[in-house]
Amino acid sequence: MFCKGRCRNSWSIRRCCPTRGSSWHSRSRTHISGVALTPLGSGCTLPKAMSLPNNIFLVGFMASGKTNVGRILSRLIGWEFVDADLELAKRTGRSIPEIFQEDGEDAFRDLERSLIKELASDSKKVIAMGGGAFVAPDNREQLLTHGLVLCLRAEPETIHRRITEGMLGGAESRPLLAGTPPLERIKELLGERTESYAKAHHTIDTDFLTTEQVAQEALKLFNESDAGTGG
Repeated sequence: MFCKGRCRNSWSIRRCCPTRGSSWHSRSRTHISGVALTPLGSGCTLPKAMSLPNNIFLVGFMASGKTNVGRILSRLIGWEFVDADLELAKRTGRSIPEIFQEDGEDAFRDLERSLIKELASDSKKVIAMGGGAFVAPDNREQLLTHGLVLCLRAEPETIHRRITEGMLGGAESRPLLAGTPPLERIKELLGERTESYAKAHHTIDTDFLTTEQVAQEALKLFNESDAGTGG
C-alpha cells in the first residue's frame, strides 16, 4: 500500500528510503517473483484521505518502455491509456523534436507542465509520461498526489541498445541526445535524474523483462496497493 507518514510498504522493508547520495546502481531494492523492485522512495507521502489512486503514472527515462507497458497495463486494468508526449504532439500539431527545434526545451517544458496539471485532474487513466516530466518538483508533486507513480528503470547500455536498434524511433527522434554520443549522453542524463526518479512510489527494473512481464509486475503493485482493494 501507499506510504503513510514515514516510508513504509507492504513488504515492511526498513531501508526503503535512498539517501541523497545514492547512485542509480545502489538504491535499496526488494525482489518479488525474481524481479528487482525499488521500495517507496524518500519524500513520497500521499494525502491520508486518498485511499486509491485516480491514475497510474509511468515515469522513467526514454526507451524504458513506458508507452508499450502502459498500453498493456491499461487493458489489464480496464482504464484509458494516454501517452503524454503523443497527446502534446496531437494538441500542438507538431512532433516533440519539432517543438524542441523550433521553440526550445523551456517552451516544451511549459507545455508539458500545463498538460500534466490537466491529466492529474482526470481519473482512471494509465499515463505514460515523458522522460523528463518527473524531474520538475511541481510536476512531481502533481503526479505523486494524484496517482500511483511507477518508475520503469533500465541500465544505460540497455537504453542505448533499444534506441540504436531502432525499436523506439532511433536516436535522431530524441532531441536531448543530439550533439553528443548517445551512450555518453544517456549516462549523463540518468545521473542528473536519478534522485528525481527515486521519488516514485515504486521502481521496476526492466532490463531482462518483456513488456508483458513489466506490465504484470505493475499490475501486481497496483493490486497490492489500496487501489487494488478499493474497487
